[in-house]
Amino acid sequence: MIFPNHQISDVLDRIYNMLLASRSNSELMKNFLGIEFSGCMPVNYLWPKLNDNLGTSKAKEAVSQALDQQLMNGDDNTIPVLLFETCGIALVQKDLIYEQTGLLSCGSKTVLILSIRYSCFQLIREI
Repeated sequence: MIFPNHQISDVLDRIYNMLLASRSNSELMKNFLGIEFSGCMPVNYLWPKLNDNLGTSKAKEAVSQALDQQLMNGDDNTIPVLLFETCGIALVQKDLIYEQTGLLSCGSKTVLILSIRYSCFQLIREI
């Protein structure tokens, strides 16, 4: 789909204004990504299901890539999120997860697997 230049400019202006208006990184993440972790349930079955769907080696590779993303672009205040349905990767502020779920995601090599379809998540740690 091709957008006229003025539409692209309008979108960029809206994103820039949202960046300026946000008062904290967690507010920006919530508004920009549109993910509400408070509506998600913590579960223990996403990692086994990911293994079943992808196979063990590809599931481990997806987690490894999420951890690589954290190393390259994250900091001490972010955690990598692996999307269950697509294996997409995002970085989210740890404070946002704590504020919305009450769960602390401390330690390195921790990944949050998130299923948007089923509104659930699982914290895992690579050993």
